[in-house]
Amino acid sequence: MEHQRDVYHVHRKVKERLHFAAPEVQEGIRQSIWNHDKTSLALWLDTAESEAEGNDELQDVERLRKYLTRNWTYVEPLNQWQMPEKVHLIQPGACEAGHRIYSYRMKHQGRCWSQEGAEAMVQLITAMKNEEWDAVYGQWGRTAYKPISQRFKNIMRKVMKRVPMQPHKGVHQGSIGTYSSASSPLGKLAKRLQMAHIL
Repeated sequence: MEHQRDVYHVHRKVKERLHFAAPEVQEGIRQSIWNHDKTSLALWLDTAESEAEGNDELQDVERLRKYLTRNWTYVEPLNQWQMPEKVHLIQPGACEAGHRIYSYRMKHQGRCWSQEGAEAMVQLITAMKNEEWDAVYGQWGRTAYKPISQRFKNIMRKVMKRVPMQPHKGVHQGSIGTYSSASSPLGKLAKRLQMAHIL
């Protein structure tokens, strides 16, 4: 089993340690890591060291250098690995790096979820993001609907029997008798209601 460092965390480490360096220096280090070029990386780290002002910034460069040396075999891109053709790579998918899609949907506006509802929503978001909708939907088709218990059926029968049928007379037509001029307040109200087709 092989291990690889997550690109997001490696880039964050570069940004944290080289907060004082120029953006092109940080980008050069990231490109060197991506190309897995140790010589180019050493040159960019030396450049960052020359830009450092003070002991703290020099220590940050040295910490980054040690971090990358320690993890150099784990930052090599997958497309450069020498692996047999039949090896199956397991990608982290949506859940590892894209947690925002879950937090925005699940926590927005103080929402709260039941255990079953939260699990179902997480499965749905993951399936849509990883394009595995058919597999999840097939699984839900077998388990989504619980059978209705006999106790629930009996309660519903009792409730329906208690409500007698009420006859409905339909819509009532009416009008406002103004018995005054159309310019009076009551006359104006009657005119507006007639214009709105309420009366």
